Amino acid sequence: MREKIATLAFCLLAPFLFNSCGSENTKTEQTADTPKTETTPQKHEPVAEYHYGIDVSHWDGNIVEDINKLDKLSFAICKATEGHSYVDPDFHKNRMALQEKGLIYGSYHFFVIQDNPVKQAEHYYKIIGGDHHGKQMPCIVDIEQGSLGVNTNSENIQESLQTFLNHIEKLSGRVPMIYTNIVFANEHLTDPVFAKYPLWLAEYNGMKSPTIPDVWKEKGYTIWQKTDHHDINSTEVDYDQFYGLLSTLSAK
Repeated sequence: MREKIATLAFCLLAPFLFNSCGSENTKTEQTADTPKTETTPQKHEPVAEYHYGIDVSHWDGNIVEDINKLDKLSFAICKATEGHSYVDPDFHKNRMALQEKGLIYGSYHFFVIQDNPVKQAEHYYKIIGGDHHGKQMPCIVDIEQGSLGVNTNSENIQESLQTFLNHIEKLSGRVPMIYTNIVFANEHLTDPVFAKYPLWLAEYNGMKSPTIPDVWKEKGYTIWQKTDHHDINSTEVDYDQFYGLLSTLSAK
């Protein structure tokens, strides 16, 4: 009877004994196959998304003051200068308003081919220089048909623009951006060197994506200006579109 009781007790206890004192092989298999019950905090990486903005000058009146009506706006770009002496009369007011609203903001210079490119760069940077807030975009140069004068050709245009870009990059310490349209770019900006610069493309084709100028075919655009007019009270106009991490627009 004692033997039977001892045998019965052993049979009942054996599974618990072996499970708690298993071999190293058994432990290894359990460690490998059994998921850990402890969890570690997961970092949520930023996700690339579509972001929208507007570009403004004094011709747009008080549009900056009404930006809050369209809360999907994330950035705005205002005209600063033109040629070697002109300053947009609303630039400082617009820039201050954008800073107060907490938007990422930028400024652009309208390039004039007849004016000295170095003097243009220095004039532009003098007006915006010293403004190194964290939400400021790099310098932007606007070059299009209205930039040209008489007796200009693509070679002269590209040489003058490159001089401007080199000088403004030296002054600001950041690679500038080029604003232009596909017709102008394909006719006058044909040197592959311009692919170095981010492209703000004006292309009003009404499609879901723009046609990219030849030089930027591989790199693509950074900002797409989808319309040439703004109505701040409309929520159906996409204005300027940027796809990516919003932080990269103002990254140094």
